[in-house]
Amino acid sequence: CMAFKDTSNSSYGTVVCGTPSNGTVTWGTPVVFNSSAIDNSPHIASGSNRIHVTYSRSTSGCIRSASISGTTPTFATETVWETNASTGYHLDYDTSNDYVVILYYISGSTRVIAVSYNTADGTYTAISSSTQLNTSSISSTKSDIVFDPDTNRSLVAYLNNSTNYITANVIQTGGTTASPTITAGSDVVVDSGDQGGAVGLTYDTTNNKVFLGYQ
Repeated sequence: CMAFKDTSNSSYGTVVCGTPSNGTVTWGTPVVFNSSAIDNSPHIASGSNRIHVTYSRSTSGCIRSASISGTTPTFATETVWETNASTGYHLDYDTSNDYVVILYYISGSTRVIAVSYNTADGTYTAISSSTQLNTSSISSTKSDIVFDPDTNRSLVAYLNNSTNYITANVIQTGGTTASPTITAGSDVVVDSGDQGGAVGLTYDTTNNKVFLGYQ
């Protein structure tokens, strides 16, 4: 599935799902998940047999999950996880706790937050306090987050706009469904050269390694 801001339809938040076969994807009908304009491009992850979409609406950070039947997503109700203006979202799904972990920028700092997921009805139960990674801003193209299922931790990588260094942090979730917690490890500078481009992460389950690509 792919989430996007549909500028041809009043900038509504929209998801389209497809079925791959022999190198070709057959796309279904796009489904609007927010029938008003969203502020930025949404981001999407999968977990617990559903998709999870985070987006900004009227400057609030929001999230919704959807079940998929064929190529048709059916969305549960919206949860607002941040009421202040925020940008630069990325998310992953923490399978060890059934949490969605969100990376974002707000009011002069880069932060992570955990949202616990209710597997019974597709809604979200509780929201952790946010944890600050640093006091610089990030952009969605210059940051990423990925879940490591072997250690049950998330890894964040981003361009630190204060130092212009590619920086990484390990993120650990805990607590309970009713009271999730999130902590961040120390900054690790991956590259202290003159960086400035895109950042991307993926996890190789065969070799149990995180791969980081950047410009």
